[in-house]
Amino acid sequence: MERSYITISDVAKCAGVSVSTVSQVINGKGRISEPTRKKIEAAIKELDYIPSSMARTMRSSRSYTVGFLVSDIRNEFFANLAHAVQSTLFASGYSTLIGSFSNDLQQQDMLLRRLLAEHIDGAIIVPQGPDSEALESLLHHGLPVIFVDRPAAGVQGVPLIASNPEQGLLEALIDIRDHGHKKVGFVSGPSAISPVFIERERVFRRFASALFGESNLYFANYDPYGSRDVVCEEISRLYSQGVSALFFANSPLTLAGMGAMHTLHLNVGIDISIVSFDDVEVFELITPRISSISQQVEQMGVNSARKILEMIENGSSDDNLNHIDTMYIARESVADAPIPVS
Repeated sequence: MERSYITISDVAKCAGVSVSTVSQVINGKGRISEPTRKKIEAAIKELDYIPSSMARTMRSSRSYTVGFLVSDIRNEFFANLAHAVQSTLFASGYSTLIGSFSNDLQQQDMLLRRLLAEHIDGAIIVPQGPDSEALESLLHHGLPVIFVDRPAAGVQGVPLIASNPEQGLLEALIDIRDHGHKKVGFVSGPSAISPVFIERERVFRRFASALFGESNLYFANYDPYGSRDVVCEEISRLYSQGVSALFFANSPLTLAGMGAMHTLHLNVGIDISIVSFDDVEVFELITPRISSISQQVEQMGVNSARKILEMIENGSSDDNLNHIDTMYIARESVADAPIPVS
């Protein structure tokens, strides 16, 4: 059944006035008598008329809409980021068009082209990989754009809001050392999905080498949404090498790793201690609760929304880098190192 939309002509007919008179009331223009205004408002309410956003955009230089693209909405970090962005924009009278491109460059570029067609006022993007034709087109139009969480390789001059992993990671490594652990591992994901993985591993190597020695560092890599067998093999390999504490580069990697530990009959907080980047809600609901390095996602989302609004108002930004310090949250998944069996 074809949907029928109420038009401004329907409202005018119901109120017994001209279309131009209805238009003036909707847009707060013209000198309209109070009785006529009330008739039109009553007709709008009775018919449940919704003014066309396209028509409003044609009359104004703004659509009061911001596009927001994330790499993978399945990741709770990005879901929380989207919520913070949307709430902050809504408080300023803006709506948000949210898209998720599943870590796929082609999907990202299709969504970027769709956003341009919607006449958005600006875009907040968690970019996938390097520069692309669609991204260049977006920037070529002079649209206010900011990147969140990571930059796009080869793109200059776009403001970036991201977390600084150093403080939280150092605090977590010190906690691991103070619990008597000698060998530590770092689990990362494919760098093609996120260059953030490379940065976090680099910082881990620098701090962990000083605290534990280079020879006591071990590394693994897997796709958190890939084969469970591969995840089990990597976790088993690290454990067999004597690793008693593991760091995960993000929450999906952590959850996949915990699934593998369950399969391998390894008890978190007893056989092996773990710390995850991203403090997601489930980490406080499971037993043991999971120690995490918080990127302060709420603050990141608020800062992103405020930055794009500033750029929409002023046309540019004087500050192209906003780093938010990470924070370590200690919970029961980090415990004393197990005593080796002699």
